[in-house]
Amino acid sequence: RALIELAPDAIVVANPDGSLVQVNSAASRLLGYSAPELLSRTVFDLLAPDEIPRLRTLRQTLLAEGSTGIGEWQVRH
Repeated sequence: RALIELAPDAIVVANPDGSLVQVNSAASRLLGYSAPELLSRTVFDLLAPDEIPRLRTLRQTLLAEGSTGIGEWQVRH
């Protein structure tokens, strides 16, 4: 938990439905929302519209394989 919190990059953890369940301080700072605000959102709320199809494809792959994924994404401004 400390590694995630102290990381300089934004880190968000989401459930399979896209609900955010964990965010670090960098995510709050970089995205401009408090942690409670972020935790009331989904990854779909945060991503740039052009990224949604890629996320949906990756999500299907991850759920089918039962694995996890790491990626870089463009967010809404």
